[in-house]
Amino acid sequence: MSKKNKLSLLLLVLIFQLNSFAQNEIFIEGKIISDIENLENIYIYNKRSNDFTLSNIDGFFSTLVRLNDTLIFSGIQFVEKKI
Repeated sequence: MSKKNKLSLLLLVLIFQLNSFAQNEIFIEGKIISDIENLENIYIYNKRSNDFTLSNIDGFFSTLVRLNDTLIFSGIQFVEKKI
């Protein structure tokens, strides 16, 4: 039985005046970093909005979020991670 890898995340976030736009959604881009080569189709789920996106083969993703949203990252090869 193989041990699941931990999912490491590097979120590159560009935020403009977040305090004044706290109720509005902003677009973020991020990259999942892992020792696994193929990072395609990692599921990124926004718990508040019930929206999701998938990462590309290099682990990059983009999504809309609001302040205090919870993003859940999961895949069969990873331990689930909440941010």
